[in-house]
Amino acid sequence: MAVHPCTARESPDRRTSPDTSRLLRYALLVMAVLGCYLAPADPLERSWFEYRSQNFVVLSDAAEADVRARIDDLELFRAVVLKVTNVRAGPSGIPVEVYLFSSRADFRSTTTSDDIAGYMITGLRVQYMAAGPDTFQLNSQQVLFHEYVHYLVRNGGAAAVQPPWYDEGLADMLASTELRPDKVVLGGDFPARIRSINAVVRLPLRDVVEARRIPQTNIYARANYYGLAFAFVNYLHVARFAGARDRLPQLQTYLRLVSNARPSAALFEQAFGTDYVHMDRELTHFLGRATRPVLQLPRSLFNHDASYRRRAVGRQEIAYRLGYLTLLQAPQNAARLFQLDGLPARDARFRAGIGVVKQLQGKFGEADADMRAALALAPDDPVVLQEFADLQPIWCALPQRPQDCATRVP
Repeated sequence: MAVHPCTARESPDRRTSPDTSRLLRYALLVMAVLGCYLAPADPLERSWFEYRSQNFVVLSDAAEADVRARIDDLELFRAVVLKVTNVRAGPSGIPVEVYLFSSRADFRSTTTSDDIAGYMITGLRVQYMAAGPDTFQLNSQQVLFHEYVHYLVRNGGAAAVQPPWYDEGLADMLASTELRPDKVVLGGDFPARIRSINAVVRLPLRDVVEARRIPQTNIYARANYYGLAFAFVNYLHVARFAGARDRLPQLQTYLRLVSNARPSAALFEQAFGTDYVHMDRELTHFLGRATRPVLQLPRSLFNHDASYRRRAVGRQEIAYRLGYLTLLQAPQNAARLFQLDGLPARDARFRAGIGVVKQLQGKFGEADADMRAALALAPDDPVVLQEFADLQPIWCALPQRPQDCATRVP
């Protein structure tokens, strides 16, 4: 009878001394246990379900009660952002699919980064949000909520294009929102951002406000930029609750001024009535307070629908969908998932999926061959047709495009 190593029990061994036997059995037991925990992640070993709420499609292998709570968080946070910003509600051009993993190892197999708790990326036709089991705690939740604010602003439409420091600072400030059972707390701290301000040489406020792009070359300057952007936006929005001067109307004036002009010291002083140096002193004083104000609002103020429809997702379907989640970050892992789905190589969607992997690797000729083979197998399959249609304009836009681009149609 075969015994699974994770459930195997030690058995006596009369050929060794008692002490040696005991040590050997202990070593084997430790190795068996470690083998259980170090085994390669295979998300297909678990049962997956799809949950469709008002604004999200959530796929998860976690317990339904946990997913229900996360859907409520997502729908509530969306309502909060729409309520407190100038983003317009409406149908989004790019749908959002959320993947919530119960296993940290399964989550990490979808990305080449091993130091993140969650991420949001744009796929070929879907905006993906993925999270490990510990993401929906405040500090980790902020990562996902920050990116979702950007998504809403860019897809829902804002009144004007914002300067980078305000765009990033506002996303951080909203991402720090605490969703409590009876209230929503705005203007809370983002400890990692605040720590980054004084961890290295501090950037002048002017360098942050007038920067046309986020620093990319120096990781310390980048962290300092994000920290100051968050702190400054937070200060301008909530300082009035601490008895400081109400800077919010001046901020609104400033954003109108720079919507059609490049940021400058003159525009800053025109809007705020002070210069960068004095404003930096105000900000430093605010950050030095033992406690800083927050805005507490009842949850009932933010109407949101957290109801959903639930259905089981089979092994083949979840393998295919996880493959697409993984494509942009780890195409080789995506190919492995396409193979894990158990479909034979002659299957049309399998061939189309492998074609997409090769497309993202820049192997357009091989990708085209796979796509055409998939089309031959299933000429009316809408998924295969879409993959083939996506490949053509991308390939034909490159300098090394095929000669017959004018006639390339699905």
